[in-house]
Amino acid sequence: MTLAEIINWCLRTEKKNEIETYIESIKKGSKIIRVNEIISVMAGKINYERKKFIKNWGMIDSLILSSSLLYNLKLLTKDSQFKDLHNAEIL
Repeated sequence: MTLAEIINWCLRTEKKNEIETYIESIKKGSKIIRVNEIISVMAGKINYERKKFIKNWGMIDSLILSSSLLYNLKLLTKDSQFKDLHNAEIL
């Protein structure tokens, strides 16, 4: 999901020629987690609740958040929609 978001961002910006560089950097500094049933169920519940007070909250945000919560991981982001979360670090 994060890779999809990064590719989309690169294509929307002047970073079109740097997609592979960003993907490789993320893969080197991260562990890729597969979406499973537990993450999906959590994401559905999170998405329902967060959309009540965050207008542009999306399902991918919910999948990323549920993954970080399930595995007790710090969520590093530049997305201010995560600013109220205890496990999020806004870059």
